[in-house]
Parts: sequence; structure tokens; C-alpha cells
Amino acid sequence: MKFRKLKIQHLTILIPALLVAIYLFVLAGDRFVSESRFTIKSQGEVSAATSLDLGILGGASAAKQDQLLVRDYILSRDMMEAVFDEFGADALSGPFVDQLWYVSEGSPVKAKLSHYRAMIDFTFDEEAAVSTLETNAFDPETARDLNEFLIHKAEDYINAFARTSSDAMISYTQKDLERAQAQVLEITDQIRQAQSASQMVDPETDIGVVAKTLAELEAALASAKGELGSLETYLQDDTHQVVAQKRKIANLEEQIEEMRNRMSGDKAGDLADATIHFNMLNSQLQFANEDYASARKTLEMAKIQAMQATKHLVIIDHPDLADFAAYPRRLLSFLFALTVIAAFAAMTRMVAVLLKDY
Repeated sequence: MKFRKLKIQHLTILIPALLVAIYLFVLAGDRFVSESRFTIKSQGEVSAATSLDLGILGGASAAKQDQLLVRDYILSRDMMEAVFDEFGADALSGPFVDQLWYVSEGSPVKAKLSHYRAMIDFTFDEEAAVSTLETNAFDPETARDLNEFLIHKAEDYINAFARTSSDAMISYTQKDLERAQAQVLEITDQIRQAQSASQMVDPETDIGVVAKTLAELEAALASAKGELGSLETYLQDDTHQVVAQKRKIANLEEQIEEMRNRMSGDKAGDLADATIHFNMLNSQLQFANEDYASARKTLEMAKIQAMQATKHLVIIDHPDLADFAAYPRRLLSFLFALTVIAAFAAMTRMVAVLLKDY
């Protein structure tokens, strides 16, 4: 009876151990690992590092969120589907006898996603801002090609965010520049129309000419009045010289009055109103030109920022080609499984003894 119990106890250990051994040493397919290390830098950081002759290990400048975004995207369902479309299920699946690692095109999406994520190991060193990507497959070439594919897709993905934001900013600043340019052209056309309507190129210049002419007329009037006074000292008022001099003075006074009216704004089309109107248009044109210059500067800055926002995966270690299979670790896995089986058998025996005594 004791021999029979002992035999059953041994079988509870030997049978599971035998099954584990058959799987690990006979059925399980070899898996090869390809490893790469990289950091993420913007265009501005790459240019600065190049000009200062800095090593690419200065990864502290790469944003942590970019690295984590890459990790989440690599492990996402979209990336899984892209990988299966690129490589096919046969290249990513283990042998049919290794059902733990076997997957086909007809497998459920969740099964494919679980299988894909088991093939990827992504770690991030926060201190150095360097990410390590490990991919495993059932032949070394596929493991390396998968690693390279993930790196290229990840770089395209992080740049998509920068392009979307940059394109929106450039589009907005471009429209603002076009608006400012249209405003400059509109005000310039208004000035041209005002010049054509008033027959004036620059009212301020014209008013200066009028002021000079007025001063000359007033000087001539004073001189004419002086001459009239001299004539009246020895000639009668009805003499030809006195009458002619008075007529000359009257003409000068009319011209002076007309010039003063043009300058003071007593009638339509005068220089005062034209000067005010032209000054207003010139002020608007100056403001529009400043707005246009500011819009151009903003557009140039947006283009520079768009260029600097471009991200690059700076590869520190390129994906390698494995020389030997890294998984499964048969002996270590078997010893671990044997320990678990023995512990489970011992616990089962203890529970049975306790229940029997109870």
C-alpha cells in the first residue's frame, strides 16, 4: 500500500516534468533576438550636437514623452497589423507543433496581438534617455528585419505629429500674410485714386509750394502798397499810374485770399482737407506695411520651427543579427518548472494529510 502511494506521488511529479521536458527539448522552436538602442532628437538638437562635435550619447535632451509614445505605438494594434501585413503570419509564427507560439492568418486579432507583443521587449533608460528595442523571431534574419521595420515606422509616426502641428501653423501664418498683403495693396490703390481725383501727388509738398507763393505774394503786396503811397504823394487819385497801381494791389489781394482759402479749407478741394485725407491714408499704409512685415517674420519663424520640430531616431546600436538562439532557455526553464511541480506536489500532499487528520 505504501509502495503504491509512493508510486502515485512520484507520478504526480514525473508526468508533468516529462510533459515539460518534451515541450522544451522537442517541440519548442528556437527564438533569435535582435537588439537595437536609440534616442530621439529634434532637428535643432541634432544640428547643435553636430556643430559642437558632441557624441550621440547626449540623450538627455530627447523628450521622455517621445520615447514613451514610440513604445506605446510599437506595442499598438495598428503596428501589429502593419507588421503582419509586411512579414506575414508564417514568418512570425513558430512551428505548428509549438502551439504556444503558433499563429496563423486566421487567428483571432487578440491572439495575434498577444503573440506580437510577446515578440517585443521595449525598455527605456530615463537617466540616459536611451531606448532599447529587442525583437525575437524564429530565424535571425526575421528578428533583425522586424527590428529595423519598427524603428522606421516609429520615426514616421512621431514626425506625423510635428507635421500636423507645423502645417496648421504655417497655413495660418500664410493666410495672415496674404491678408496683410491684400490690405497694403488696397490702401495703395486708395492713395492712387485720391491722387488722381485731387490731381495731387503729395498735398504736403503742394501746401509748402502754396505757402512759399503766399509769402512771395504778400511781399509783392507790401511792395506795391509802398509804391502806391509814393505815387499818391505827387499824383492825383485818378491818374493812370495810381489807378494801375491800385488795380495791381487788388489783384495781389485776390491771389492772396485764394491761396489762404486753399490752405485754410474754406472750400472743397482745398489743400487742408487733401492733406488730412492723405495723411490718414499714409498712416494706414504705414500700419499695413508693419503688419505685413510682422506677418512675413512670423511665417519665417513658423517654417524654422517646423524644421526644428522634425524628430529623428538617432540609432546608437543598429539591429544586430543573432548568432545563436536566445530562447527558450531550456535547462533553466526545465529546472524552474521542476521546482514549481515539486512545490505544488508537496503542497498537495500536505493538504491531503491535513484533510485526512481533520
